[in-house]
Amino acid sequence: MKLLSLCLCLALLLAACAAPAAEETDWTPVQIALTVASGQPLPSVQADGTADAPTLHLYRPGDAAFALWLARLELDAAAVADGALVLAEGANALEFSVLRLSDAGETVRAAEALEAYRAARTIDFTGYAPEQEALLRRAAVLGRGTLCALFVCPEPETAERDFARCFTQPPPEQLPDALLSPEETAQPTPAPTEAPAEDWRYDRDRLTAAWARSNWSDLHEKDRAILDAAAALLAEVSRPDQTLPELELAIHDWMVDHIAYDTATLERYGGVPDPDDDNPYGALVHGLGICEGYTGSFQLLMDLVGIPCLSVAGHSDNGLEYGEHAWNQVLLDGDWYVVDVTWDDPLSSRELPASFHHVYFNVTAGDIRHNHFWDEQAVPEATGTRYRWEDKTPLTGVLDGTT
Repeated sequence: MKLLSLCLCLALLLAACAAPAAEETDWTPVQIALTVASGQPLPSVQADGTADAPTLHLYRPGDAAFALWLARLELDAAAVADGALVLAEGANALEFSVLRLSDAGETVRAAEALEAYRAARTIDFTGYAPEQEALLRRAAVLGRGTLCALFVCPEPETAERDFARCFTQPPPEQLPDALLSPEETAQPTPAPTEAPAEDWRYDRDRLTAAWARSNWSDLHEKDRAILDAAAALLAEVSRPDQTLPELELAIHDWMVDHIAYDTATLERYGGVPDPDDDNPYGALVHGLGICEGYTGSFQLLMDLVGIPCLSVAGHSDNGLEYGEHAWNQVLLDGDWYVVDVTWDDPLSSRELPASFHHVYFNVTAGDIRHNHFWDEQAVPEATGTRYRWEDKTPLTGVLDGTT
């Protein structure tokens, strides 16, 4: 009798282990998204290094932001029975998105779309915000039954566990919505895609010619502002008996300290970028730039101090996708060096060591080929090593004021 009972218990245990997991749940996408989000530590990444709790917004089908998101996924809205999109405000990759498809056969396609979206979103932050890039690299894309989800968060393993619980536990009686902004469904204004038309366009040759004649009073007010800012910058960083490599370093470090990446370009809904963030007016006057703004400003400043410099237009690679990018090359004592000021000035929630701000200062072409791609026939090969920052520690005195 004991043997029979033991066999029966074993049979029941094996049957329980073999039972398939529930593929459907009564939980709504909103309940799932908010529950998963509430189980995460949610740090905020600010350009000034502060670490406040992020503001989250919830969007549902029928909201403009939700429609824009579906369009980026290239999913047919008719295939979506319900959904929830929880996004962090600002230049923050945090996202908790859940879709309920009208048919289980659509789940695989939706998961593929979310994976492609994750890869494309990762390139937005590559080089500019390493912490946010890391969140996207580790993000969880999950599919089960008619549900598909993307969780971009600090602890994707916890998110996956919480998602699984939605299929084994009853829905919550009350939503954990305390983490949301009171205006959770406010519709942000899409960022403008083009700068407003005006009668000014940046022209480096015009500015360098005016600098050479030491008179720019007859130029457009934006040109005058750029050259005034450049003159003040150079007066601040110049030192007696300074070598050109020392001056180059000082200019690079001034830019890292005084220019911030225009984070509005990283916001999907609601960010309004500076219309001049792609040229020195945005970078040197407003203190905001994207890679073209950093690169153009460094090019102009090198021209003004007499250091041969090139601007390189190419692509960056995060291992998933390619994105447009720009950087510089400088000629020092007969050797070319690569300088990527933009990537030396990443967004971070913590204080970064000086070495982190010089990863791409005066490096070789070989040093960057793993994540920078360009027409190598169009520019000289950068092979210089003498003025690499880490190899010339006395140059750091220019930055900290000890020399």
